[in-house]
Amino acid sequence: MINDNVSHVIKWYKGRVTFESRKIHAGFAWQTRFHDHIIRNNSEFQRIARYITDNPANWKGDKVYNN
Repeated sequence: MINDNVSHVIKWYKGRVTFESRKIHAGFAWQTRFHDHIIRNNSEFQRIARYITDNPANWKGDKVYNN
């Protein structure tokens, strides 16, 4: 039951953000090919935070990075 509620909340949130964002920028779209993930404990949080912090250092080697 709770998973169903969480998915409804996420669906509503993304729908509302899309609606409001397209008032400002008609071409707004969510990034493709990613997944939402619920952080369930502190070690997961630390791993994800480290990834977010360290990831920009890898961009220059990324074939789709264009800056």
